[in-house]
Amino acid sequence: MKKRILITDDHTIVRRGVVSLLKEYYPFPEFIEADSLQSSIQVLNSSKIDLVILDLNLPDANAENLVKKIRTMFFKLPIIVFSMFPKDVMKAPMAKLGIVDRKSVV
Repeated sequence: MKKRILITDDHTIVRRGVVSLLKEYYPFPEFIEADSLQSSIQVLNSSKIDLVILDLNLPDANAENLVKKIRTMFFKLPIIVFSMFPKDVMKAPMAKLGIVDRKSVV
């Protein structure tokens, strides 16, 4: 069965760029896009998603609420986050939410 990856960012060009980049390295998953926490939750409730890649700055949720909401509803779902905020600023708050810093695989 084809893996399904949800890309969440409020900027269309960022979502499309992430999908385009990932397709170069991982051509086989199905990529689904969402532009807010609410639209992400709708996708997660209606589809089997294997991974969420999300921006931490969305119009309807801050970073902490966003990750907590997804973790509450979909505890085992892997989450990869990206942000315009510097790594040293986000590392500790994300670690408290179970998001750990990993070396890039791409």
